[in-house]
Amino acid sequence: MLGGKDLAGGVNAESQMGCMRRTKEQRRDSGAIAAKKDADIDSSDIPTVVDWSGAEVGKFYRRAKKAVTIRLDVDVLEWLKSAGPG
Repeated sequence: MLGGKDLAGGVNAESQMGCMRRTKEQRRDSGAIAAKKDADIDSSDIPTVVDWSGAEVGKFYRRAKKAVTIRLDVDVLEWLKSAGPG
């Protein structure tokens, strides 16, 4: 893990949780779960979802934002601000 990213380049679960720290027991349990093969995981108690009509697309997705600094002419800045707040 490097800076909140796993070796494959994705964001790992710990960085998604913010600065929450896991206990030794939680790290041990998650390691044991991660070591299991897919075939060894019993998912028989998970109900199958057949009706996705109530699903909301993008409900939990937040587009990544990046802070930038730009220099604008005064008249351009006034024009952008003239549209109102936001």
